[in-house]
Amino acid sequence: MNKAFFALFLMALFFSGTAFAQEFRPATVKSMDVTISIEATGSFWGTVSEGDELEVLFLSMQEDDAQNILSAEEFLEIGGKKILPEYVERDGLKYASYKIKNLYAFASTPQFRVVRDVRVERGALIGLGNDYSLSDGIDGFEEFKKQSDYIEVNDQELRSKAALEFGSDSEIETIREIAEWVNSNIEYDFENYYNGVFSAKQTYNSRAGVCDEFANLSAAFLRIKGIPTKYVKGVSFDGQRFGLHGWLEVFLPGTGWIGVDALHSRENR
Repeated sequence: MNKAFFALFLMALFFSGTAFAQEFRPATVKSMDVTISIEATGSFWGTVSEGDELEVLFLSMQEDDAQNILSAEEFLEIGGKKILPEYVERDGLKYASYKIKNLYAFASTPQFRVVRDVRVERGALIGLGNDYSLSDGIDGFEEFKKQSDYIEVNDQELRSKAALEFGSDSEIETIREIAEWVNSNIEYDFENYYNGVFSAKQTYNSRAGVCDEFANLSAAFLRIKGIPTKYVKGVSFDGQRFGLHGWLEVFLPGTGWIGVDALHSRENR
């Protein structure tokens, strides 16, 4: 009798799954209750004999202080037969173990699939639940509240717009409102704006730009509301390629500096 334990390698080669996500902006989310559906396919090949076995290991969802598994339904299907998992630990990680006994019986149908539906409750990793009232003012970081190149904090039109659109005393809510307003009202225009940098007021007037312009206008509104805001430049990955990108960090008392990107939901950034 031969036993095979190379299923992880097979799963790496034949893994195919589709992730479904509902768009949301998690500025004030403390926890999430979601169902994750995954399907993976695999196959075995070669000469098999009566009594040969195969163990398929599929990495399980892990539980920790911030993540609870509320329910899980998972199985392996091969040749019309469903196999339920046992759970094992290897190197500190939990796996669903599927044992396909007597491989010879499935020699004509060597393809199999693993199906998993897991309901997970996940808490936020950063303490955005610790909000702050802007009516109290934020002490310090004066350099990041005042006007600077490309960020016209003293422009009266921008100040009037900020007062009209962003009236909440909640800092977290104000950050969310500003990021959403810029995202919704500024058009991403790579062709015409990639080779230059335009200020917050220019962006407000043109209603177009790329990451720099989205960041500059957001920074102007945030600073006008008294929120210390830094411009940050680095490299981002859009799922296909790496490229230069600009975004912001804002100071939330009790938490520290947190990232803000008004362009984050745009697919073509």
